[in-house]
Amino acid sequence: MVPRLVTAVYPLFLLLSSLFASSPFGERVRADTRGLYAAAARRVPLYGLETIRRDAASVPAAAAVRVSGWRGYNARLNGEWEPVPCATGTLALNGRPVFRFVAVSTARIFPESDARLFWALGAWRFGHVMWVLADCATAVALVESDAAHPALIAPSAVWREHGGRVAGGDYGRSPGGDEAFHDVSGISVIAVGAGPTVS
Repeated sequence: MVPRLVTAVYPLFLLLSSLFASSPFGERVRADTRGLYAAAARRVPLYGLETIRRDAASVPAAAAVRVSGWRGYNARLNGEWEPVPCATGTLALNGRPVFRFVAVSTARIFPESDARLFWALGAWRFGHVMWVLADCATAVALVESDAAHPALIAPSAVWREHGGRVAGGDYGRSPGGDEAFHDVSGISVIAVGAGPTVS
């Protein structure tokens, strides 16, 4: 009962704490709930997908990345993504850093504070902050890769984007039988600024 309850409310705590991101209160909420989540919800069933390990932890500070090459509707993914800071370094999921949106050349994805780049289920994914721990199979776009940092994704890796072009209908689940994803080419992810690309 307790693990399910913690799993259900943790994303809400993350959202509320992001409102107080620069305050001691916000950091305290994140630290307390992250520890509780890690202790109580190591394995979480995900809507019929295999049960996976969910590590909400931290890694040493990582390099930011600059994404380019997206065209049309998903040009909104172009821009800089920085590691999400936490008290002990960089917020991590499944042993890899989680990134937040910094700048974009055209339209927004979500409000900037809500966009994330994270690794789950064998792929780097662009998506909403709530999907990082609540439903990490969901994505706007993704690339299958075991790279420890997005700047290390092989140039030959094939990026895929969801075909939806309206808010609320521009994302899907993979794996999960969603056939609305299609391949795209010309995507570049490079490291910028200080920080390592491998922990």
